[in-house]
Amino acid sequence: MKFIFLLFSILAMYANLYLLYNRSKNWAKSSKKWLIVTLLALFGLLFNFYFKETVSRSTILIFRFFRTPLIFSIIDYIFSNMSFMIQNREIKLFLRGSPGTIHGDMKKRVNYSLVDKVLSFILLIFTIFNYLLCFII
Repeated sequence: MKFIFLLFSILAMYANLYLLYNRSKNWAKSSKKWLIVTLLALFGLLFNFYFKETVSRSTILIFRFFRTPLIFSIIDYIFSNMSFMIQNREIKLFLRGSPGTIHGDMKKRVNYSLVDKVLSFILLIFTIFNYLLCFII
């Protein structure tokens, strides 16, 4: 059971980071993504309420991990709208390894605004906090 718990906790964190780093792709803005994360969250909520008193604490945490992609997607949507209101464009993710960042070549360096930097770090903090929130609540 500990292996399954560890596997689901790693998958939940990977899913959040995958959504964060691929947020500018076309599939990440489509209704299919919203359908998948909503179905995962409903699956987690239903099983959480149905099996709440019959399963162990680690199984309840596994069901909570299913909600994290939906919560992250909602937070990402809010920050994207904030960026459009402030800068009239999407956030350029200011994180190492994110699409659009060019390391090493000074001529092709991307210019980030302060809003991009702040919103990128806040999104990263919310990604980690969203994962840790499963353990707290």
